[in-house]
Amino acid sequence: FGYIKSSTLFNQLHDSSQFNFPTLDLDLFGIALGPADQQTDTKKTFQYYDSLTWIVGKHAFKFGFEYVNRPNQIFFLPRHAGEYEYSDLGDFFQDLKPQDFNHKGIGDPIQPLGSHQYGGFVQDDWKVTHNLTLNLGVRYDYQSIYEVEKLQAKSANGNIPGVIEFRVPKPDRNNFAPRIGIAWAPSFTGGIGGFLFGKDGASSIRANFDRTYAIAFSNLVSTGPPAA
Repeated sequence: FGYIKSSTLFNQLHDSSQFNFPTLDLDLFGIALGPADQQTDTKKTFQYYDSLTWIVGKHAFKFGFEYVNRPNQIFFLPRHAGEYEYSDLGDFFQDLKPQDFNHKGIGDPIQPLGSHQYGGFVQDDWKVTHNLTLNLGVRYDYQSIYEVEKLQAKSANGNIPGVIEFRVPKPDRNNFAPRIGIAWAPSFTGGIGGFLFGKDGASSIRANFDRTYAIAFSNLVSTGPPAA
């Protein structure tokens, strides 16, 4: 069992009363007034893991299981108080709507990034002969979609059949990863084999094949439309 907790604060305000103060860009002076976008990223990870080894004759069987739960969320809404660019100071002093850039972020700044994953493996280290061992195994991994991805279904009213459709994404469920390995210690008493590999046990030839799957990280979904 393992537990990790960490927090990352970006552009944190010392005075929370400034939170709803907009950003004002004054082109004539080349300055921007106001707080930058506020972002808080809190991470928690609960991990459960166990494995077992069972030796039977020439076989060493290994079994393992892992479960990871990440009940995380992020606070981030770009331009939540608005950003307004003024190239004409007259518009600024008269409190008129700027003609250049005027955006205001809307929506819920809390993005739920909870997810969980689990994986399991089984492997057999088979000692075929005194100098030949085969490693045969397979692993399976599953990762759920992030909670924020489920919000895509709320944009279903904008579906264009055959062009773009908003719905809850489906997780990948076929992540089987085979693992094959071989270890051979040549045993030649002479000749070219003895010259190349030396005495019995002096050399070892190893080869393996392994397939793995990468875990999708939260930035892929927390910054992309329409979930954000």
